Amino acid sequence: MKAIPINESEAIFKRFMDVYRSEFPAWQVESSPGADVRQYWCAVQARWPRGNGNRVCRMVRECAADLDGYDRLIFRLSLPSTAEITLRARVDGVEKTVIQAQKGLDDYGEYEGPISGSRIQRLEFDIIDYADSPGNSLMSWLGLANSTKREEMLARENPFLEAWQGLVLQSPLTSRPEPTLGLFFSNHDMAAIRSRAFVGLLDSDEGLLKVGVEHLLAAVHCEYWIDGPIMTLPGGTHEHRAFVAYRVASNIVCGLDWAGALLNDAGRAAAAHALATKGLPACLISLMRHDYMRDCNQGTYMAYGAILIEAALAKLWPPHGGELIDAAKRAVDETVERYLGEDGGAFGGPGYVSSTISHAIIAYQVYARNKGLSLAEAVPEKLLRSEAYFATMSSTVPPVGSSVCVADGGHPGALAGILPRIADLENIGTPGSAFNLIYGPDTLDAPAPKPPVFSLMSVTGQLCSCRQTRGGPVRIQVIGAPPLAGHAHEDKGSFIIEAYREEIAIDRGQISYNDPRCEVMSHARYHNVLLPDYEDGGPARQQNPCKVSTIPEGKGDETSLDCSLDGSGLYPELVSHWTRSIHSATATEFVASDLMIRRVSGTVSFHLQSRNPWIKTDTGWATEGKKARLDVYPEWAPMYAWGGEDFIEGHKAAAHHLILRAAPGIRHELTTRLILKPVGAGRQQ
Repeated sequence: MKAIPINESEAIFKRFMDVYRSEFPAWQVESSPGADVRQYWCAVQARWPRGNGNRVCRMVRECAADLDGYDRLIFRLSLPSTAEITLRARVDGVEKTVIQAQKGLDDYGEYEGPISGSRIQRLEFDIIDYADSPGNSLMSWLGLANSTKREEMLARENPFLEAWQGLVLQSPLTSRPEPTLGLFFSNHDMAAIRSRAFVGLLDSDEGLLKVGVEHLLAAVHCEYWIDGPIMTLPGGTHEHRAFVAYRVASNIVCGLDWAGALLNDAGRAAAAHALATKGLPACLISLMRHDYMRDCNQGTYMAYGAILIEAALAKLWPPHGGELIDAAKRAVDETVERYLGEDGGAFGGPGYVSSTISHAIIAYQVYARNKGLSLAEAVPEKLLRSEAYFATMSSTVPPVGSSVCVADGGHPGALAGILPRIADLENIGTPGSAFNLIYGPDTLDAPAPKPPVFSLMSVTGQLCSCRQTRGGPVRIQVIGAPPLAGHAHEDKGSFIIEAYREEIAIDRGQISYNDPRCEVMSHARYHNVLLPDYEDGGPARQQNPCKVSTIPEGKGDETSLDCSLDGSGLYPELVSHWTRSIHSATATEFVASDLMIRRVSGTVSFHLQSRNPWIKTDTGWATEGKKARLDVYPEWAPMYAWGGEDFIEGHKAAAHHLILRAAPGIRHELTTRLILKPVGAGRQQ
């Protein structure tokens, strides 16, 4: 078998990232107790409940891969930093260790080692993890490299440095720059927008415009607008969605419109050609091939890209350049209708919902300008209901506009409104905060957090109560979901408490999907829930996505809160019934009452998360932040109690975990009291 070249010095011979070409069933797999290895979306995934210095995964297979011309073996995978990978190969009948105990990066990486001979006949690799927490690894491909050719390739001077000579007008410009296409605003809008200090075009800053053009032309000259060889490898079947292509294309459209005054006709033609050949097909293929996209954020992402490209081509290639814009607009309409609930909310957390709404609004604005309509004529009424969701998810914790962390869209610092600017989260940071300046109001009220006193999203499954105290606001979020909610965590029945503008009972949030720990962040044990324990004492996993509704019910006002949630369907093999009720007669005290009935006798554990250490008190436990202290009093007798540092939260800082375990039994009725005080206001014992 010959490896398939991906450039002049590297090649791939095992493609785990392509489900149809992976050959995963041909591998012999051994995993530790409770672990599993499976073919995943674009990788082979290994998951394990704990490492403790043991081998968690071994994969072995016979093969026949020619080494002619190659002297390095590469294994691309994501691996936690607590784990290490060792790979052995049989080459021409001789066993060799190629990769020896290389440590993970908490990200994707290419792990490699020297190899020589004629043919690889057998491969074997082990993953050992030293953490006592759950772990996860995603394996992309196995490949080969010619180290000499690779060094030559990387040392070669960039051939594109002079490539856009002849595409840019000579400086200085003889007239004031204007929007080239007018897709987002026209020249007569410039005075109003200029008052908001929109740079480059608005300030006629030719230097900034030149930077924009250089970025635009660099992207135009890229051969592919995709992330790696996953879609370009000959014979491949995996379509990795247009996540990269639509962002590159939308940036080129903006650059072409706002900095296009510096391009000559050839430069504009080059940009149009790149949009039509590398951007538009990618967006349309994703929308045509995958119906599920219209059930989640992805539908608006790809349709947004297609609408911007088509609107640009309508200006550049009249009269037929924008003929597909209506098809793209229908995809936005269908996504808004299918993704948003009747209450204006959606699953996935505020990061995903705000991103979906912002993509949709800008897409509708561009479409309306293309058709000569007002924005109101293009936007469906259902989208406007999302205001209730953003209010329900808004946080009291600075900065103003932050949201509570829920599910995969629960990134710390994510804004509960649209069009935020978050540098390391492209899905949330696109389209970008510049559009706040373009389309936002001329004046704004002084910013202030305004969570509702009480709000229940009866379709989305989010409940918010926010009451004022002398020390500041106290806010609780109770988390549920509709059936089969995507981008979800095992957080049904969990709650988040903010006190005096500090989150004290936390949701850990989420981290980048490239970090293998992201899958572990979703586990039930890292949320504020009551969990049945497995026979070995390990915490159970919630069914995710859950097949039944877990919508909370309740009522509240400025004084009190009463709510409940039925989570009986979350642990179908272990539990026949679980309900959680929360009663709060005053803002500073919450009483959580759990009734869990196991199918067979066993323990259950009350889990609570904090960013701050847990302290044992005379009758309970406490955690103290900079502004708030939370005391926890179990009105039952835990057979085991532990509070300590355990894994991470969304900023990748250490988090602290309290576990209170009840004695074995079938029926568990547990009442746990939580009391809040400002720091320094006295101690509960």
